This record gives sequence, C-alpha cells and structure tokens, in this order.
Amino acid sequence: GGCPSVSSTATVVITQAPLTDFSYAGGNDFCQVFSAVNPTPVFGPGAAAGTFASTFGLNFVSTSTGEVNLANSTPGNYAVWNTRPAIGGCAAESDTVFVDINPYVFAGTVTSSVSDDIICLGETVDLFSQTSAYNSVLLRERFNGTINNWVRANTSTGGTVANATWTLRPTNYSYNSVTHRSNDNTQFYVSNSQDQGGTTTLTTLRSPVMSTVGYTNLSLDFFHYFNTTSTTDTAQVQVSLNNTTWTTVATYTSTQGAATAFSNPVINLNAYIGQPIFYVRFRYRATNDRLWAIDNVSLTGNCTKYNYNWVSAPAGFTSSAANPIDVAPPQNTFYVVNATNTFGCSNPASPLPVTVNALPVLTSSLTPPAVCGNEIFVYSPLATPSGTTISWTRPAATGLSNPANTAPQTL
Repeated sequence: GGCPSVSSTATVVITQAPLTDFSYAGGNDFCQVFSAVNPTPVFGPGAAAGTFASTFGLNFVSTSTGEVNLANSTPGNYAVWNTRPAIGGCAAESDTVFVDINPYVFAGTVTSSVSDDIICLGETVDLFSQTSAYNSVLLRERFNGTINNWVRANTSTGGTVANATWTLRPTNYSYNSVTHRSNDNTQFYVSNSQDQGGTTTLTTLRSPVMSTVGYTNLSLDFFHYFNTTSTTDTAQVQVSLNNTTWTTVATYTSTQGAATAFSNPVINLNAYIGQPIFYVRFRYRATNDRLWAIDNVSLTGNCTKYNYNWVSAPAGFTSSAANPIDVAPPQNTFYVVNATNTFGCSNPASPLPVTVNALPVLTSSLTPPAVCGNEIFVYSPLATPSGTTISWTRPAATGLSNPANTAPQTL
C-alpha cells in the first residue's frame, strides 16, 4: 500500500532443561564394612547434580554431590532425590532412587577350590566357588518415608473417590474418633472406604518388581488392621509374574487385628521361588464400609544368591562367574574369589595357589645330517635339563637302539 517493508528482531534463548536422572554406582545395596567406599551418583545423559536430600537417617558427605556417608548413616531403606531448580523458563526437575544401607554382617560361607594346583605352562585349570544358603531379605518396606516405590491404583466409584486412595497416615491417625496405630508406632498406609462414602471401593497397593531367583524358600509377612462390617468386603493379598495376571494367596472377609493392635499374618510363597519377575499387591474391595491399614511388609527366605569377583595375584585375571573354566595362568599365581551377598556385604575365600612349571627345553643333533640306504646315523640330545626324563618315538616302533634312554639313538 505504498508503505516500505519493516522488520524487527527478537532474541530467543533456549535453555537446556535441568535434567536430574541418576543412579548410584554399585547398585542399590550398600554395606557398612570398614573398608567400604562411599557411594557416589552416576548421572544420565545431560543430567547433573543439584541439591540432594533423603528420608531421615541417611547422611551425605555433601548434599551438592550426593556422595553418601555410609559410616554415619543409620542402616535402613531410603529414598534419595536430586533436585535442580527452575531455570530459563524450564520447570524444576527431580529424580528419586531407593537405596538400602546394611550393617556389616556377612551371611553365608564362601570357600573355593581349583581343579589342579600344579600344572605345566600352557595348561589350564578350572576354578570353583562353594557357597551356602543364608537367610535374606528380598523386600522390607516400613512406609516411614515421605515417598516410596510402591504403586497405588484407585478405580473406586461413587462418593469422593480420592478419599479411598492408599494414603500414608501418621501414627495415632484418628478417624471417626478412633485412634489407629501400627505395631511399631510409625507411619502406615490406609485405604478408607468409609471416608470415600461412595458406591464401591476398589484400590490396590503394589510392590516394585522383584526377582526370587536364588531363593530356596520365601515367605511374606506384614502387619495390618482390616476393619469391616460386611462379609462381602474383601482384603486380598495377590502375587503376579507379569503385572497382568494376579493370583490370590490370602483373602480376609472378617475384621483382622485392631486399631491399635495390628495383626501379623505370614504367607508361604515357596510356590513362587526362582521367578525373575515377581510382584506382590494388596487389593481392597468394599461397599461404603470401613478401612484397611497396612504396615511393615517383609519378604524373607533362605537364599543362595551371591555376586562373584575373581582376581589373581599377580594381577591379570578377573571373572564374575561363580566357576570360571579354562583359566591359563602364565606363572605361579594365587586366585581369590570375593562373594557379595544380597545385603551388599562381601567376604573373600582363602587364596588358591597354582604352581606353573616351565616346559623343558631340548636341543638335539643328527650325525650325519643325511644318509643313504642301509647306512647308519646317530640322533643325539645336546642338552638334558635336570630332572627331565627323555623318551624317543618314531612312526615305526622299530629301529630305536635306546627308546627310553637319554643316550644317542642308532638307527
């Protein structure tokens, strides 16, 4: 329209989101052995340390690095989270991991053996470790932190549905003038059908995924108060191998325990040992009735699970196999296996010595170097190492003058 073109410029700043994804080097189980190295975080791509915090009882060397002070922490299960503040229009980010800190009590025994402790250079040996079963804890959750890694689901209908969701409640939780207190007088989970006030309560509280491989027996125990006035209400304990199909291992249709005296059932789960994927959940179904409270869930049993670390002296050999085979020591060598149990505590077996004898070095000569038919030649060893026995062979077993002798052979 007769007007000249006009342009303007704006500056756009794109800020990397404050990613916080992390884990701890060495896994999630740490042992307070005297020589233990403090766990330090390992960050995902683009992530970095912010400010670290945890549930009560765990101590840090520094909250800015996330290094855990093992010696000054109280043994237990902890949630640890890394938080970075909002920046450049990006929202604050936080990531959480769960760790166990265990007192040093090495459970089980570890011994080792070798297939042959005296060999010749170039030969191989097989190494063996022998471990015993010990009582182990597959899972122990006290629900005392502000967060945990259990999954809650609520498909209730009617009333105020959110009020039925499994919710962490403090000790001496009061509802309808009734005080509720678990066995250890600490925080616990509650699904409250009466507080929902609706048609149907249907809630579940599911464990994290576990593996029962290495267990020879397994049992579940927990403390609970199931309050009901209707026989159609059910409190069920279920297990699954895929988080889809669930099998009920216990059902309660009458009141269990009391508001200040939770009962402690024990359920045999031997039928589910040896499973690489395993879940437990609590399923509550009621019709505008009372509540179900749960605390201190434990899965325990005898276990043969260890992590193995073989090393050698002189250095040069390592293996994570329980029984390494075809190991070829290049010289006299000691082999040591270090076994780590499920508590994160390690113990070495006694060193295994393997003596490696050098191969004998022989030289020989033929006089004369060539002969005609029916002529005689002499084949002689030029050097005989001390302690060496010499025997002679040839394709045809005739014509050797001294077949088991170090003397020259006349052919």
